[in-house]
Amino acid sequence: EMTQPILQRFDLLYVIRDEVDAVRDQQLADFVLNSHVLNHPTTQKEAAATPEAPEPAAPSADQIPQELLRKYILYARDNIRVSASQLNTEMFAQLYADLRREHHGGVVISVRHIESMIRLAEAHAKLHLREYVRKSDADAAVALFLHCFLNTQKYQAKRAMR
Repeated sequence: EMTQPILQRFDLLYVIRDEVDAVRDQQLADFVLNSHVLNHPTTQKEAAATPEAPEPAAPSADQIPQELLRKYILYARDNIRVSASQLNTEMFAQLYADLRREHHGGVVISVRHIESMIRLAEAHAKLHLREYVRKSDADAAVALFLHCFLNTQKYQAKRAMR
């Protein structure tokens, strides 16, 4: 049990459910083990000394190569400055008022949560390399926030809010 002041300091809270899925569990174990082995200093020294070292497995069509993802994130961090000045704040204000009104004993929404949603909208815009926040960014931020917020509520409060 965490206190309200502590809970309100986080932008998002995730409830992690450990669901057993033999196929995904095997894929995850393989990924973690391969990443550890490939990135271990001893393996990297051996690979540099061996002229025909095996290449890491190519990512599938729905995966972004790790090096490309790293470059993308660095580029966005260093070059994109997002402005929320044109953001329609009415949606956030209305959601805040509605959630305050519908409080049923779970985590209480606070002004910090509005700031969290704005930061999430800015991050979503930055992810898309945009320098301004669109309505779609705000919608994505609200959807993500609500998903996390509702999943952290006590069962009775969650049922009443849905």
